[in-house]
Amino acid sequence: MIPDIHGCSQTFRALIEKIDLRAQDQLFLLGDYVNKGPDSAGVLDYIFQLQKKKLHIFPLVGNHEIMLLEANRSKYILKSFVQKYLAYNVVDRHTERVKEQYVRFIELLPYYFILEDYILVHAGFNFAAFDPLQDFEAMLYIRNFHPDLNFLQGRQIVHGHDPKPLSLIQKHIAARLPTLPLDNGCVYHGQKEQLGHLLCLDLLTQELILQENLDTVLKV
Repeated sequence: MIPDIHGCSQTFRALIEKIDLRAQDQLFLLGDYVNKGPDSAGVLDYIFQLQKKKLHIFPLVGNHEIMLLEANRSKYILKSFVQKYLAYNVVDRHTERVKEQYVRFIELLPYYFILEDYILVHAGFNFAAFDPLQDFEAMLYIRNFHPDLNFLQGRQIVHGHDPKPLSLIQKHIAARLPTLPLDNGCVYHGQKEQLGHLLCLDLLTQELILQENLDTVLKV
């Protein structure tokens, strides 16, 4: 399971090679494939490559995918958006809109997965809502939520979205706390202390695999 790649395509490829992904494996991706890093299109294209190899890839949507689709409604808004988030290469030069294959991919992404022992989501859930599984805005943007243990029924929520220090992530894994933040802010390599790795958690063994950022990242 990998969160928040944010355009860091070389780091993503290196992590996939490191985990030695095989045909019998399942790989869950927690959203935010685009923006901030140097190669948003490269991340999406690599996901497509893995899917074409018949590997079991299960991507979720993140807030940055939704933000990209919203910006795509106007070519003028989109131009400003991709300049801000360094996502130039997802745009078709002729139509000045997001390339159609990326739009189709994002539009079909689910907001969450419920597994036997885990609930996977990009950001988290609003447990003050009547039905947390219907508050899609919260699933993309919420921070500092408090889990409802009755709702979880023994499951653990694994999410990204909000970068956390590596030491805190490891603490959550070791203690098997109800929530597990997995975003170590790969795109902030060299900018913030204890951030800068792309992480993969093996749900069967609880092993945390780290890949230091290999991409050139600019401040955004």
